[in-house]
Amino acid sequence: EEAKGIILDLRNNPGGLLQAVVEVASRFLKEGVVTNIVDSEGKHTTLAVKHRGVTTDLPLVVLVNSYSASGSEVLTGVLQDYARAIIAGTKTYGKGSVCAPYQLKDGSGLYITIARWLTPNGRLIEGKGIEPDYELALDGEDAIQWAIDYLKSKAS
Repeated sequence: EEAKGIILDLRNNPGGLLQAVVEVASRFLKEGVVTNIVDSEGKHTTLAVKHRGVTTDLPLVVLVNSYSASGSEVLTGVLQDYARAIIAGTKTYGKGSVCAPYQLKDGSGLYITIARWLTPNGRLIEGKGIEPDYELALDGEDAIQWAIDYLKSKAS
């Protein structure tokens, strides 16, 4: 039997490389902006969907929680802004900053925030997080079952 929908479970996902976010988003979107990066001087840099030819239009549910952060929030935000997925769970962590490491002369170092990520619609992630479309007080397999039931209800 063919798949009728996709559940992307980003709960407890601390994020990862921004390039990976672009690659994953490009599997679900044919075109558009993945994220806008705004530096401390107000300069905007846009990262766009990369046309890969292979995308899916299957219904999509993204599960998130308060430990979904950084890259997983960027992915959640773009899929929500383009109404490509239903977001379910609890508000995400709110880590939408770009940090750069700097090594000091004594060998110690520090991370400095150099920019912020915005969703395609211009929503700030930092300190705000992504609000789900459906607030769920469910954990573990119960949230996955909710997503399965949701997808089944939309397929019929």
